[in-house]
Parts: sequence; C-alpha cells; structure tokens
Amino acid sequence: MNRAFLLYNPESGRRQHRRLADVQAAAAALEASGIEVTLEPTQAPDTAAAQASKAIRDGHDALIVCGGDGSVNDVLAAAVGQSVALGVIPLGTGNGLASDLGLPRNPAKAAMALASARTRTVAVPRLQYTQRDGKMAVRHFIIGAGVGADAYTLYRLTLDLKRRWGIAAYYFEATRQWLTHDFPLFTAEFCSGDAGWRREQVSDILAVRITKFGGLISKLAPEASLARGDFQLILFKTRSRISFLRFMLGVWFERHYTGSDIEIVSATECRCLPLNASSPTSIYVEADGEVLGTLPVNIKVASDTVNLLAPLTAAWKSAVL
Repeated sequence: MNRAFLLYNPESGRRQHRRLADVQAAAAALEASGIEVTLEPTQAPDTAAAQASKAIRDGHDALIVCGGDGSVNDVLAAAVGQSVALGVIPLGTGNGLASDLGLPRNPAKAAMALASARTRTVAVPRLQYTQRDGKMAVRHFIIGAGVGADAYTLYRLTLDLKRRWGIAAYYFEATRQWLTHDFPLFTAEFCSGDAGWRREQVSDILAVRITKFGGLISKLAPEASLARGDFQLILFKTRSRISFLRFMLGVWFERHYTGSDIEIVSATECRCLPLNASSPTSIYVEADGEVLGTLPVNIKVASDTVNLLAPLTAAWKSAVL
C-alpha cells in the first residue's frame, strides 16, 4: 500500500461528534508509516462507489473505509475485480468485518495494523434481489446476507435508534420482533456441495461468510470463513419463537443448537421464492446489514473476488488464500 484513499461516512455509527477526529487519527497513523493519504467524506450512500472508483482511476492502490459494515458494502462494488486493496477502520454501528479480521477498535491502532497487513484475495458472493419497482438488481456482500425475519428486523430498525444506541438498538428491535413478528414462510432452494439441490420451507435464512461478528452473536456460524469459497447457510425451518430463542442462546454461549427445525449447511447458491401467489410480499432481504429489497432473491458464489487488507490474526493463519 502506497497511496490510500480514506472514505468516511459522517452519519455512520455513534459518537458522530468525534468522527472527523477519529478519521484524522487513522490518517496520521498511515502517514507515519510512509503511506500517502487522501481523506474524503461520502456525499451519500449511493455516491460512495463512484467516489471510490474515481480514487482508483486517480492512482490510489488502497481503499480504506472508515465506518461500519454498511459503509464497506457501499464501496465494495468499486473494489470487486480490481487490483486495489480494500480495508476498514471500524467506526460503524456494526463492525463485523473488522472484528473477524482482528482489527483494534481504536482508529489509529487499526490503521497501523492495516499499514502492515497482507493483501488477501477472497470470494465475494453476488446477491440478486427485487427492487420496489419490481425490477431486479445485483449487490455483492462480504460478511453475510439474510432473507426473512432477520432482514425484517433491520427494516423496522430506525436510523435514529441506531444513532442513539448503536448495536444495542438491533438487540432491542430483534427482541421486539421476536415477540410480535409472525415469521411468514417462503421457499429456499439451495445447492449444498455434492448433495445437489434441496428445497425447504423457511421463515429465515442467513448466508454467513465470516467467523466472528463480535458482540453477543460473535460466532453465528462457526464453520464460516472468508478463506472458503462458499457460505454457511443457516436455515430456520420453523415459525416457532422458542426455536429461534434456543438457537440464539446457543450462539451466545457457543453451544450451537441445530435439529430438524434449524440447520446449518455449506452452500454456493441459494434461491428464495414466495410459497405461492398469495404469499406475503413483505419478505425482505439484507446484505451486510443494509436492507435492499424483497423476493425473489438469488445468492451465489461465482468468480467475483476482492483484495482484502487482512492482518495476520489467528483466524487467518491456517488459511491458504
């Protein structure tokens, strides 16, 4: 890394009054390591990819996102398939990618870790979903995607609540939805290794790519890893609140519950469809914590990759990338 483009979201995460100071501390740490730094705020979520693409054309060899997982996702499209390296300084509400990479929460220390990090090429799944106008759109994701109850929780989560309470706001809304949501079913068709295609009726699926999210749901799918060429698909084949609670308690205590109603499989593709023409239309999809649209949805690991700035942590030492 010789020329780094630091892109920060002034609206991401909590402690917004300290955002610029945190970003400047990260920039100073990179400059102290001999790296040329350009600092720029995002104008809006839908401009981040264009700003990052311009930075690449201007000769920057690293894109460093100062924000959370949603901010990383906004920039991801510009980095996929390019030689540029992608890094993150954890300043968002959700910092799953930074947690999985073992990056410190302190901005300056995280920047120093990135300055000496290795560039690792990782697979980036592609998600096709339905927009409000009925047209199909495509988005990549790096940490995970969800369809059903998980995405509906994010849909109901207000921006003001996220700004005030951070990740605690998600736990609050998840609890509220657990008590009130009716968990409508939809169809999931997925390709699971040599077993071929399967079909299940589910109320929620999660396609997980990282090992450690941090917080109470640190290891959501223990076998998931950016070093792999697939994703771990968590299938909730139930509408039972007790089953959801049992699974989450298992995650919190790292004693994962699975059974006939909840299953975790390795998959490279998953299609999500309404059960029938009269099925609810308000079944949402999210990627990296950002609500995108509704069914039908297709999630697939193809040939798309990104070069990730990854410190050599315990989670990556055994990976061959």
